[in-house]
Amino acid sequence: MRAVPAGGPWTVAVPASGSPYVLNLRDGRWTRITLRQGGPGAYITGVEPVPGTKRVWVQTRRRDDPAGPPDGAVTVTVYELS
Repeated sequence: MRAVPAGGPWTVAVPASGSPYVLNLRDGRWTRITLRQGGPGAYITGVEPVPGTKRVWVQTRRRDDPAGPPDGAVTVTVYELS
């Protein structure tokens, strides 16, 4: 969980199946943002506030071949959310 002074708290969820998502509490309401490009098997590796804004950067990683070796290729995606 991260708190952005102007943007409220952000928290992340990685369900057992489906895409990871982020929740943001602003003005007393939670907003859910699904990270579609993350896809099943992706996990969130970081959440950082964008300095001076209400936005955050969220980074995900996903193994390109889930059945492959643990040191196989991965896809890293960075989102900027507001």
